[in-house]
Amino acid sequence: MDFKFSIVMATYNSSKWINEAVNSVINQTLDFKENIQLIIVDDGSTDNTGNLCKEYAKEYPNNIEYIYQENNGQASARNQGLKYVKGEYVNFLDSDDKLELNACSEVLNFYKEYEDEVDVVSMPLVFFGASNDEHILNYKFETTRLVDLLEEPTFIQLSASSAFIKKDALKNLEFNKKLITSEDALLINQILLEKCKMGVISSTKYYYRRREDYTSTTDNFTKRKEYYNDQIEEYIKKIIEYSKKKLGYTPPFIQYLAMYTLQWIFEIPQINDILTPQETIKLYENLEDVLQDISDEIILSQKNISENLKVHILELKHNGFKKYIENNTENLKIQTKTFDTLGLKSLWIDIIEIQDDTLYISGYLPSFFKNELTKIKAVKITNNGEEEFTAKEVIYPTRNEFSLGKPIEERLHIDIKIPVKPEPTTIYFKIRYDIEVDLPIQFSMNARLSRTSHYFRTSYNKKQIKLNQYLVKNIDNSIVINPYTFKNYLKLELSTLRNIYRTKKPFYKETILLRIIQFILINTIYKNKKIWLFMDRQNTAKDNAEHLFKYSTKQKDKIKKYFIIDKQSSDYNKLKKYGKVVNFQSFKHKILFLLADKIISSHPDDDIFNPFWGEQVYLLNGLLFSQYIFLQHGIINENISPWLKKCDMNLTIFVCSAQKEYDSIFQYPYNYEKEVVQILGLPRYDALNNDNLKNQILIMPSWRHLFNNMEDNDFKATAYFKEFNKLINDTELIDYCESKGYKLIFKPHPRTIDFIHLFDRNPDVIIDDNFKMEYTDVLSQSKLMITDNSSVFYDFSYLKKPIVYYHFKGDTPKFTNKESEFDFENDGFGEVIKTHEELVKIIKEYIETDCKIKDIYNDRIDKFYTFHDKNNCKRNYNAIMKLYQ
Repeated sequence: MDFKFSIVMATYNSSKWINEAVNSVINQTLDFKENIQLIIVDDGSTDNTGNLCKEYAKEYPNNIEYIYQENNGQASARNQGLKYVKGEYVNFLDSDDKLELNACSEVLNFYKEYEDEVDVVSMPLVFFGASNDEHILNYKFETTRLVDLLEEPTFIQLSASSAFIKKDALKNLEFNKKLITSEDALLINQILLEKCKMGVISSTKYYYRRREDYTSTTDNFTKRKEYYNDQIEEYIKKIIEYSKKKLGYTPPFIQYLAMYTLQWIFEIPQINDILTPQETIKLYENLEDVLQDISDEIILSQKNISENLKVHILELKHNGFKKYIENNTENLKIQTKTFDTLGLKSLWIDIIEIQDDTLYISGYLPSFFKNELTKIKAVKITNNGEEEFTAKEVIYPTRNEFSLGKPIEERLHIDIKIPVKPEPTTIYFKIRYDIEVDLPIQFSMNARLSRTSHYFRTSYNKKQIKLNQYLVKNIDNSIVINPYTFKNYLKLELSTLRNIYRTKKPFYKETILLRIIQFILINTIYKNKKIWLFMDRQNTAKDNAEHLFKYSTKQKDKIKKYFIIDKQSSDYNKLKKYGKVVNFQSFKHKILFLLADKIISSHPDDDIFNPFWGEQVYLLNGLLFSQYIFLQHGIINENISPWLKKCDMNLTIFVCSAQKEYDSIFQYPYNYEKEVVQILGLPRYDALNNDNLKNQILIMPSWRHLFNNMEDNDFKATAYFKEFNKLINDTELIDYCESKGYKLIFKPHPRTIDFIHLFDRNPDVIIDDNFKMEYTDVLSQSKLMITDNSSVFYDFSYLKKPIVYYHFKGDTPKFTNKESEFDFENDGFGEVIKTHEELVKIIKEYIETDCKIKDIYNDRIDKFYTFHDKNNCKRNYNAIMKLYQ
C-alpha cells in the first residue's frame, strides 16, 4: 500500500461546502502528503464543484485524484472511487462534512494496538450547521475500546463516513446502487459479520452537516418511494440473509440494526402521496416478513420510540397484516385494561383561536379505539359553574389502512366551539370510550410556526399566547383564559426573551431582535395598521396573487400592500411598477411577516411563503396574527381534503370559481365553515383574452407528487417523461405543424425545473426551459391546448378554446386519492386520448379547422363557470375587505 489512509469523497453540487471538507483532510495532524490519499468522485455536478476539486488535484497531484462521472448516485460514485484506493484504511467522507483534525492519527493508533482483531473503527458523529446536537447512537463512545458485538448488540454502526475500514476487509464488496439510503449500513455490517467486533474511539469526531436549507439527501429521502420497499428488500432482508449464511442465524446486533431502521419507517405519519395502495400492501407484507427475524425483546428495547408504537409493531408481527388492519371491537375492548400505560391520552391541539368571544379548537386524538366508539367533550368552568360541549368529529380519508405510522391508531379529528366572555375561564377535556367510562385527558400543543396565530403556538418555553383581547395559558392540562392586560403580556414576552437568550439556539440573536421590533411596532405605530402580503412562488409571480396585487394597489383604502418575491427573479422589477416589492427572506420580509394581518397567495403551503425555517420557527412561536387568503392556483377537480383540510391550513378565505367546485368542498371533510369558501373566480382570469391569437399549440402537463426528489434515471423511466418527450420530438407532427404554419410550445410545470435538462430538444419546438413565459400570454395566444389533467385547462376553457386530454397508459396519478369531482369523459372540455398515435391524429384534425371548439364542449363550458366576466379581482378584493366589517 502506498498510503496509510484512502478517503473516498463522493460529491454532487457541493461547491458551498467542499473546501471545508477537503481542508479537514489536508490539515490532518498525521502528515497528509506522506500518509493520506484523497479520491474525489464528482457525480455529475452542475455547479462549481468540479473546478474547485481540480484546483486541489493540481496543488496535490500525488495525493488527490479527481474523477468525473455522469450523475448516477452516491453509491455508484463511491464504488468508482474504490477502484483507485491505495491506502490500508478507507473512509468515505461526505463532501459537506468534515473530520476532526486528529481523526487519522487516533484511528492509526487504535489499529496499531488491535490490528488483527478488528476491521472497522468508528468515531462519534456530531452535527453542525443548522443543528449542533449529537447522533443518538453516540452512547457507544463513552471510552475508546474494542467492542464485541455479540456481547453488546446495541452498539450498531450505520455510517461508513464516520468509520475507517481495512482495505483488505472490503474484498469484492460494493455499495448497493439500488439504495438511496442505508447503503453504508449494508456494506459495513457485511464486514462486521466477519469478526463481530468493532473499535470505538472517543478522542476524535466526525462532523455531519445539517444543511440550513434542508436540501441534503437525508432531509428528503422519506418522500421518495425507494425509501420503503427497496430499503427493506435491498438492505434489511439482505443483511439478515447474509448473517444467516455467515453465522447460521441472525445475531442480536443485526436484529437491533434492522429494528433501528424499521422504527423510522413506522414513525412516518402517512405515505398515501408516496406509495400506491398496492405498494403499501407490499410494504406491510415486507414489514411483517422481516419482523419475524427480530425478537420481541429487541423491539421493546428500542430507545427512541413510544410504547404505543412498540405495541403496534408487535401487533403487526404476531397477528399479521390482514388481521392487523381488520381489528374488531372485541380486540379493542380488551386493550382498555392497558390503556393507561400506552401514552394515548393526549389530545393534539392544532388550532385555537378566539373570535367574537367564541373559542375555536381543532385537533385530533390518537386512539386504539374505533372512532365510532370514541367521544370527546370539553368542559368549561367559570364562576357560574361547569358546562359540557361535545366535539364535532371529522374523519379524513388519509387515515385509513394505507396510512403507515401507527395505523393501529384511529386518529379522531375534532372541532369544538365554546362561548367565552371577558372573565376567567378554564377548559379541560374528557374522553368517553365505548360508553363505559369517562377519562380526563392531557393535551399537547403543536408548537409550530405556520401562517397564522390560529395555531396554538405557545411562546417558547412558556405555555401562553395572546389571542385578541385574551391571554391563553396551558396549565395542568387545562386551557386557562384570562382577559388581556398589557402588563401581563409584557411580562410574558420578557420571560420568553430571557429563555431564548439562555438556550442560545441557532438564529437566537436575530430572533430576539425580531421579537423586540415586532412587540414595539405591534403595540405602537402599527397597532391599528393594516398590512397585506401578496405572494405566488418564491422566485416567480405570474399567478393569481400578482393579478390581485396589481388591482388592489389601485384602490384607495390606506392599506399597506407588499408583494414578496426573490430579488433575483425576472418578475421582481416588473412588479415594482405596480407597487412595493420586498425580497423574499430579507429582514424586511421577516418583519412584515410578523406584522401582516392578511397573507394573500395562490399557494397555501408554509414552505413556499414562510421566511423562517429550522429552529427559528420555534423561537418565534405565538407571534403571528395574520389571516390567510387562499386564491388557489387553479380549480379543484378531485378530493384534496387530506392536503387542504382546516386543521392543517385553517384558511380565512378559500376561493372557488364554479358551483361544482364549491359543492365538493362540503361533500368531503375539508371541514371549513360556509363563509370561508366563496365563489369569487380566479383573479388571473381577468387578464385572459383572445385578442392576439397565434398559430401555436400549447403542451402543458401537470406534475406528480411522486416525482419529487426522484433521481434523474428514475424520472426518465416514468411514462410521464417518455410520453411528453416523445410528443415534443415527433418529427412527423412537427413537420406537419410547420407546413400549416403552426408552432408547438412546451411549457412544463415549474416543479419540472430539476429535470428539464433531460428532455430532448427539437429546434422547431419552443420549450420554456427557463420558466419565464407569462401564463396569461401563452394561454391567450395559443389556439389549442394539450394537457394530461393540469388544472390550467380551466384557464384555457375560460377562453372557449379547444382542449385535448392526454391520458396515456402507465401514467401516475397526481394524487393517490381516487375521489374526483371531474369526469374527463363526461364533463371534460375536450377529447380524452389514450395513445400517442390518436393524439397526433386529433391535433391534425383541429389544425384543419383552425382549432375551432366543438359545440358539445362549448356548451359544457357555459354551464360550468359561475362568472364569465372581468370582475374576479374586484370580487376577491371586496371579499377581503369584508373581513374588516
